Amino acid sequence: MIKHLTLAATTAATLSTTAPAQAGDGDFIGEILMFGGTFCPRGYIKADGQILPIATNQALFSLYGTNYGGDGRTTFGVPDLTRFAPEGILYCVADQGIYPSRS
Repeated sequence: MIKHLTLAATTAATLSTTAPAQAGDGDFIGEILMFGGTFCPRGYIKADGQILPIATNQALFSLYGTNYGGDGRTTFGVPDLTRFAPEGILYCVADQGIYPSRS
């Protein structure tokens, strides 16, 4: 009985101190992940074809260009992966993190 109570207390303490979901130090800008929720974690945006301003997303624009929409002068688009996502899952694109190098 004591072992079960200790395990329950340890698990509860661990769950209550978990940091919020967000882009980590090792995530690459433009990286796409599947997320089981109704929102994308902090540092990610939904891969739903939305059009974004280049001025506030220059790094992501430099990777995607106008491949997914936008005019290339002031706006660009992110991929629309909603039709490929299983039910209850979102595809999310990292808009913060490490800029990927080619080497």
